[in-house]
Amino acid sequence: MTGSVAAQAAPATPGVTASQVTIGATVPLTGIAATGYSEVAKAANAVFSWVNHHGGVNGRRINYIIKDDCYGTPGFGCTGNPNTVQLTKELIQTPVFATVGSLGTPTQDSVRTLLKSAGVPQLFVNSGSKDWNNPRQYPGLFGWQTSYTVESKIIGTYLKAHYKGQKICFLGQNDDFGANGLLGLRDVGINPTDVAMYDVAGLVTGGAGYFTPFIQKFQSDGCTVVYLDTIPQATDAALGNAEALSYKPQWAISSVGADPTTVGLAFAGKPDPEVGAISFSYLPASTAANQWRSWMRKILAADKTDFP
Repeated sequence: MTGSVAAQAAPATPGVTASQVTIGATVPLTGIAATGYSEVAKAANAVFSWVNHHGGVNGRRINYIIKDDCYGTPGFGCTGNPNTVQLTKELIQTPVFATVGSLGTPTQDSVRTLLKSAGVPQLFVNSGSKDWNNPRQYPGLFGWQTSYTVESKIIGTYLKAHYKGQKICFLGQNDDFGANGLLGLRDVGINPTDVAMYDVAGLVTGGAGYFTPFIQKFQSDGCTVVYLDTIPQATDAALGNAEALSYKPQWAISSVGADPTTVGLAFAGKPDPEVGAISFSYLPASTAANQWRSWMRKILAADKTDFP
């Protein structure tokens, strides 16, 4: 009888006990993409802490393990481990029930097969790559934000209507982020006069000067509209180079690199060239009276560790 009962018992779910659910994420807490992104997982953890304080999920606490992968890029102040594959293996071995909210297109592309093979769901990836929309091959993989292609279609449609006949240049990241954004523009009939793709490693080693040739080319070719599919540091570099060249195109900036607070830090004490840019938000407008905003303020204020 004992053997029969044991044989019929359901196998244990990795990362789940009677009192706790363990999940994890790899995110850029330090390094080239930390500005603007380092607080995303911290804010999620603050929410999980609030949930735990109010009884957890069906009586189980959420244990959220955050590992710093520096966007998979060493240098630029990286104090973590820029090896997303290694860090993901560590999470699998912990074990975790799922990865939740890991960030980055190239970094999360690199661990899709690993997580699938381990039977670990890859949930709510912080990236708009179309790679997350492949349920046949990766049924446990889910993105969460508007895809880069759809976003650029929306902005591209606006540009066609309001900047008809003007020369448009495109600067994007040299991975699915930039490629998907460019695809969206072309899908709505915009064929940029110039297309430039930057490498994150080039930004780390070359700094803002790495972008100078791109912006000079846009200016010399008479582009009056420049579309950026860039992370915040790259947005800063592009805007800063244009300012130095007295080049003032109409900027259109992907939501990934357009956060006003983050981008504005580089121009503190002087006019912010991002003011007037066209951008996109997949979140509803927030006002002081918005219940979501007041709730999040309460959540973050309660987390004295990450939001002192």
